[in-house]
Amino acid sequence: MTGAESDEVARLAAEAGSSRRALFGARRRRRAAHRLAALRTPAAVRALAAAYAGSPDRTVVTIAADGLTGLDDQAEIDALCEVVLTTDSERLTHLVTSAGYRHSDPARRALLLFLTGRFEEYAELDFDGSALAAARTAADDSLRARLAERARESGRVEWVRAAVGTGRRDTAVKLSDAEWDAAIDILLAAGRPAQLWQLALQAPLSWSVRILYELHRYDWQPDAGPGRARYRELTTLARQCAGNPARGDDDALALPGRVGTVNRLVTTPDGRLLAAAGYGGVRLWHLPTGEPAGQLADGHWFNLVVLPDGNHLAGSRLRETALWRLPSGEKVGAVRTSQRAASSAVLLATSDEELLIASGGTVYRWRRPWGPTTDEVEADAVSHAVRSASDGRFCVAGGTRLPPCIESALSATGALRPVPSVQGTPLVPTGNDVTVFWLWRTSAPQSAGVLSGYTGSLAHLAVTADGTLLARGGSDRKIRLSRMPSDEPAGVLTGHKRRVTALAMSADGDTLASGDAGGTVRLWRLPSGEPAGVRNEHDRQVTEIVFTPDGGSLVSGDGRGSLWLRHLWHPELTALCRLPARDLHPGRLNTLRRKARSAPERPWVDVISALVRYGHRDDIEVADTGRIRGTTDIEVSDG
Repeated sequence: MTGAESDEVARLAAEAGSSRRALFGARRRRRAAHRLAALRTPAAVRALAAAYAGSPDRTVVTIAADGLTGLDDQAEIDALCEVVLTTDSERLTHLVTSAGYRHSDPARRALLLFLTGRFEEYAELDFDGSALAAARTAADDSLRARLAERARESGRVEWVRAAVGTGRRDTAVKLSDAEWDAAIDILLAAGRPAQLWQLALQAPLSWSVRILYELHRYDWQPDAGPGRARYRELTTLARQCAGNPARGDDDALALPGRVGTVNRLVTTPDGRLLAAAGYGGVRLWHLPTGEPAGQLADGHWFNLVVLPDGNHLAGSRLRETALWRLPSGEKVGAVRTSQRAASSAVLLATSDEELLIASGGTVYRWRRPWGPTTDEVEADAVSHAVRSASDGRFCVAGGTRLPPCIESALSATGALRPVPSVQGTPLVPTGNDVTVFWLWRTSAPQSAGVLSGYTGSLAHLAVTADGTLLARGGSDRKIRLSRMPSDEPAGVLTGHKRRVTALAMSADGDTLASGDAGGTVRLWRLPSGEPAGVRNEHDRQVTEIVFTPDGGSLVSGDGRGSLWLRHLWHPELTALCRLPARDLHPGRLNTLRRKARSAPERPWVDVISALVRYGHRDDIEVADTGRIRGTTDIEVSDG
């Protein structure tokens, strides 16, 4: 074909496949389709096939069908078959099947026969599956997914043989997620669980666990012997695993029930309960399931704190602080605070026996047995909000000094465990400029550093448990890291498109979570500041974020009252779950045991350890005869 002819075909193809609303309209589209049908060159056939597969103009489709019927030139037929292989069009596939077109290249012909469902013809041509195996190896992701789906729909065991390849001891089985799904379904439907049992030791670890789980559901086990004991141990461990660490994160879970605008989120020290306060009351949820655990109160609530024993929850609203027993939700007591309070009280749980309540410029001490009265400790002491780090080692006071009553309480108790963290509610009330923040080390009565020179744009702070790294964010959409106590700059995190409205630090200090006014939650690895993911479940401003104590889960709330729970897999677990057991170095497994400590991760560590232990004991060989040899011989027929 000359250059001019090639240009003409390209122009006609563009016109024939143009939108209904394209300039010059239907007449030009149909004229271009007629011209392509008359040309009858391989390039014209490819263009006509593309128009037939995708044109919204029914007349163009009819013209293309006429032009593609009755082809007798093999080059033109090959061109049409290639379009079928690269285009997932049922309409075009049906046309080729009805016309009986066959590709001249045996390997491409075998692939086309398989995709179009002509399995008897395929079996005669590709009796040993070599053509299908070669085609799958050379195919792109889209074509491999189509092959897998066709095999799944038709239960083609021969496709599994082609996908598994040699399957020898030193060769990992490398399939896409769609192919693993298809292989599991096909082999179980064909009554071949023993083949899956052996493949479990060669699959990436996340798929090994999935295979073990499906084998248990299939109610199969190996014959009596050492293999049965290993099988029972592995399937028992696999049934305790949830989610898929290989993806890096799981789908977020929307928690049922709302509290209006989420003002405060806290968890109990054991991580088993989540509490939320908002304009719709105070609610509890079980973790990690996210199941509702009851509503404690109605009305507008602003702040929450769990007492160090983990058995009591305190909450504040306008002119009132209440205390509930956990997990029952029984109300233990309530007290009235300053009548001048224009916003929520700030709560500090100095011990299991005492709460400090800063409200309306006055600090109150409320003590067990939680009667209806409090002691007024100091008036006009708190110029701005006082907050503490999530583990109680630090607190932040806005203004020029830490109130003496709070300072003395910190000196006396030595620690303020589970008290409100610096994440969440802005430290700076609207319209006020605060030039000094005190970062206070609660384990000893001295300042850990002074953050000076910041104005009202500074809204949110988060500090690592050891107090060495501080994160702050606000209206400039940036998160600034600094080393404490010197306040030396340690980096600037950028990526938010709207102002930063929430910050939270994991207990181990490895991860920072930030939320913004657009509803986006971002994760960052510390101390490097490397981005670790973006979450977009919220459609309103993110108002609160909290990590569970083990750092394995994240809960975020927004201005509409929506709450989302997401488990965060440790990066080392994610990386290892993408490898087969045979490729896992024992040193990496030891690292995983140290780092992956959250409740959802522990079952994965256990089953991975067992898979690695057994991973070198079985050999799988898929020979040309279609038999798998190993501890069990399994016939793999052509279906």
